[in-house]
Amino acid sequence: MIKIESLTKEQEIQLIEFREEWRKHALSCERIDKEATKNCISELYKLIGKKPPVFIFCPSLLFAQYQIEYCKNILPLKNNISANLWDNLGVNLSDNLSDNLMENLIDNLGVNLIDNLGENIMDNLRDNLRYDLRDNLRSNLSANLKENLRNSLDTNLRNSLDTNLWENLIDNIDVNLGSNLRDNLRENLIDNLRKNLGVNINENIDDNIEANLGENLGDNISYNLMQNLFYNLMDNLIYNLMDNLGENLGQNLGQNLMSNLRHNIMVNLEENIRKNLRENTWEKIKPPYVSTNLLGSMDAFWIAFYEFPEKFLGVEYKIEDKKILNIWSTLAKSCSWFWCYENYCFVSDRPEKLSFNTQNKLHCEDAPAVKWIDGWEIYYWNGTEVPKQWIIDKNSITKETIIKEKNAEKRRCIREIIGTKQYANLIDIKEIDKDHVNGQDVILYRTKEKDDIINEHIYYVNVTCHSTLREYFLCIPKVAAKNAWSAVAWTFKMNEQEYKPIIET
Repeated sequence: MIKIESLTKEQEIQLIEFREEWRKHALSCERIDKEATKNCISELYKLIGKKPPVFIFCPSLLFAQYQIEYCKNILPLKNNISANLWDNLGVNLSDNLSDNLMENLIDNLGVNLIDNLGENIMDNLRDNLRYDLRDNLRSNLSANLKENLRNSLDTNLRNSLDTNLWENLIDNIDVNLGSNLRDNLRENLIDNLRKNLGVNINENIDDNIEANLGENLGDNISYNLMQNLFYNLMDNLIYNLMDNLGENLGQNLGQNLMSNLRHNIMVNLEENIRKNLRENTWEKIKPPYVSTNLLGSMDAFWIAFYEFPEKFLGVEYKIEDKKILNIWSTLAKSCSWFWCYENYCFVSDRPEKLSFNTQNKLHCEDAPAVKWIDGWEIYYWNGTEVPKQWIIDKNSITKETIIKEKNAEKRRCIREIIGTKQYANLIDIKEIDKDHVNGQDVILYRTKEKDDIINEHIYYVNVTCHSTLREYFLCIPKVAAKNAWSAVAWTFKMNEQEYKPIIET
């Protein structure tokens, strides 16, 4: 078989266009395509012998962490409510409510109706009301209580159940009795609810969460998907490319597609977001960070690498491999990260904003560099994550801020954010040399105290650009801080002996 050794001029142009097309998919801030996402992931489930999952779409990656944790701890209770809670609550609560309601209702009806109804009517009404109301309450209360318990059982259940149940019950009482008995009934009902529900809920929820953890969510099958539908696919496709492409061409495609996109997506975006996600998850909701290698749009780098030879070089893949590659490709164009479990799949939306500097590093000088539709946002300065306050209120940065920050990269960010001159003033500097260099006063400074990170003094030089007349306050290394002349020479990448210009250009 004759291997393809090089690209034609037309293919070289197509390569660049194809790479940029996939970069747009990877960095897209459009809302996800839910239908396409559901269809593709359902197909992946079927390919490993699983039934399609229930899909839970989340507005951000951080929200997905909350949602997964919620489902792990709350959904397992769903199948145990009838068996554990209802056995304790249903009959007991219904009997207690019926007895208390009957006593209070009859007494109230007696007081309200005795003056208007004769003895026969009162006896008749009491008998009919007792049975009709008991049946009505049992039927409606049972249905409403079960429904509320099933749908509303979460961390706030203990505080809100008495109120929710009262609202459902009062609607039924309104129909039968009117509103004149509400105040009298409410006090008795609330007391009974608290006595009967409080103990049972505390015991049953605490006992069942751990025992039934994951029963409804199911096992995490992400590894299964990766092992069977990703790694196997990679092996098949790479062998196919090795048979069709020359070594130099394979390296060329790898550099222009795989490495180029991977650097922009994985290094500048995915790794930064993953780091922030781990920190936010632990800080805010405390459970272990739930990782995933199913990255949706951020898988663009490897998909582009394998699609280009097929689309533009005439390389043919096996039908089954092509089918799976097309599924991954559509997913990358449709959604962001997703987490796969036996019965559920959690899918995150894309960010609504991504901001980069000219080196394609996450960066924004006056707003978050990354933001999702639910409000989760991350601030970056030239690729380094920084606190929100540094960006939105630069005047909040003080000497104490600098001293407390022990990360050298973040200190660099502070210096860039507020300017070297302001930074130097905050950390206290003193003049150590001054000279007249080419018609301009040049002043060399040094910090009064050694920096606690590098255990050295930091040096600065104040210079003026002759072409723009702009003044610059520059940080220089110790080796260049012999005097004002050597400091200025360093800014031109020269030593003091080399730097003796008559006119600077």
